[in-house]
Amino acid sequence: MKLVLSDERGEVSVVDVDEDASVENVKLLIEGELGIPAAMQMLLLNGVEIAGHGVQTTLKAAGVAENDLLLVRRCAAAASSSAAAATPAASGSAAATAGRNANSPSSWAAALSSALSSFNANKGSARQQQGQPPASVSEQEARQLVREVRDNPGAMQRLGLQFPRLVEAIRNSDEAAVAREMVPFKQAMVQVETQRMNAHQAKMARIAADPMSVEAQEYMAETIRQQNVETNLAAAYEHNPEAFAKVVMLFIHGTVNGVDVTMFVDSGAQSTIISKACAERCNILHLLDTRFQGIARGVGTARILGRVHMAEMRIEKQHLLCSFTVMEDFNYDILFGLDMLRKHRASIDLERDCLRIQGVEARFLPEKDIPRLFRDPEYINDSSLASPPTSAASAAGAAAVSRSMGWAANSSNARRSSDPVAPSLPGSVAVPNGSVSAASIPDLEAKVTRLVAIGFDSAQARTALIQFGGSEELAASFLLEHSLTQKRAL
Repeated sequence: MKLVLSDERGEVSVVDVDEDASVENVKLLIEGELGIPAAMQMLLLNGVEIAGHGVQTTLKAAGVAENDLLLVRRCAAAASSSAAAATPAASGSAAATAGRNANSPSSWAAALSSALSSFNANKGSARQQQGQPPASVSEQEARQLVREVRDNPGAMQRLGLQFPRLVEAIRNSDEAAVAREMVPFKQAMVQVETQRMNAHQAKMARIAADPMSVEAQEYMAETIRQQNVETNLAAAYEHNPEAFAKVVMLFIHGTVNGVDVTMFVDSGAQSTIISKACAERCNILHLLDTRFQGIARGVGTARILGRVHMAEMRIEKQHLLCSFTVMEDFNYDILFGLDMLRKHRASIDLERDCLRIQGVEARFLPEKDIPRLFRDPEYINDSSLASPPTSAASAAGAAAVSRSMGWAANSSNARRSSDPVAPSLPGSVAVPNGSVSAASIPDLEAKVTRLVAIGFDSAQARTALIQFGGSEELAASFLLEHSLTQKRAL
C-alpha cells in the first residue's frame, strides 16, 4: 500500500510498503527517505503515536490504511507518549529544531534567502519571547558566513537590505564584527524557522483530523505533483544531464582599428553595438555622430551616445567595414549583431563551433579564454546595477533599432505618422510623448530663432523643440533627417 510521509520541515515522500510490514522496518525506510534516524522518530497517525503499539506491530494492526498520511516528528530519543502529551510539545520541539538548524555553520548560505524573504520588521526572536538568552555566534560560524557570502553579489545585496552593518563587516573580513552583527540575523532565522514549523504542524493536524477536507485534498494533490516533479528531475539528471550545464555564449577574437577586442556574437540583436570604453580604446570615439543618440529599450534601458558609421574590423584574415552603435553602459566590448552578420554573409556553425565569414572560420572562444567580466555579469558587483543586464543587451539591440538603426518604438512611430513635422521618418531618434509644455522650455524663442537661421521652418522647429524637451541638438537632427527624407521622396 502507498503511504505519504511528511516531517516537521515540510519534506514529503510517498512510499510503497506492505501492510504486514512492522513499524520498526517502516522507521528504517523513513530514515532512508527523510534522513531522520529511526531511534529519533515519532510516527503520528491522526494525531496518535502508532509506536505505542510496539515496534514489532504491523502497520495493519496499528490501523494504517492505504494512502494514509504519517507525520514523522524528530525527538531526542525514542519515546512513548500519548497524543495529548505530543500536542503541547509541538512548539518547544519546533523551537529546539530551529535552534539546531541555525547553529549549523553549513546552514547559513542555504537559509539566507528564505530567512531574508520572510524576515519582518520585528527582530525579536522566538527565544527572547520565551525568556531564553539571545543566540550566540562562534568565530567558526562567522568565518563560514564570510567565505560563503562575500563573493556572492546577489546574497550580499539581499542581506544588505536588512543587515547593512553585517554586510559592511563581511566586506572588511572583520570576523569579530561579523560575529557580533550575526546575532540579530541568527535570531531572525530561529524565529522564521520556528514559525514555519509551527504552521506546518498545525496544518498537518488539521489534515489528519479531516482527511477528506478541501485543504487535505489540495495538500495530497500538491504532494503528488511535487513527487512527479522530482521523478522528472531525476530522469533528467540521468538522461538529459547537459540541460543543467551552463551554456557558454559565443565569443570571438578580432581587432577594431588595429586594437584587440573580444566580440560577443548575437544574431538576436538587430544592430552591432560597441561600448564607449571600447570605442575610446580603439581610437574611434572622435568619429561619433551624436545625431543618432537616443535610448535603447528592451528588457532594460540604456543610453545610446550615437553612431560610428564606418570603422575597420579584422576577424582572422578578413578585413571588414562595420558600423557601430555606441552605448554608454555596456558590459561587452562589442556585440556583433544581425546587421553586420547579414552584410558580410556570416554563418554561425555550431557543429564546427565557429563563425564562418566568406569562407574564413573564426573559432568560438572556450570558456577559459572569455574574460570573466563578459561570462559572469554578477562579477561586476555594484556597477551591474547601473548597466543593462546581459540579456538586456541583446534585447536592447533587437528592440532599439528601426530600419537603418532605430530607437523608435511602435507608439512613437504611430505618433509620428500623424505628426505634421515627421509623417514617416525612418532611422530617426524616438520622439518623446510630448508631455513637455512650451512654457517649461527655457529660451525657447532663442532656440527657434537659431534653428530658423540655419534653414528650418519656424513652426516645425518649435514643434520639434517641444517634442524633444528643448534639446536643440536632437531637434536639429530630427529636422535635418526629415528634410533629407522629403528630398529623397521627390
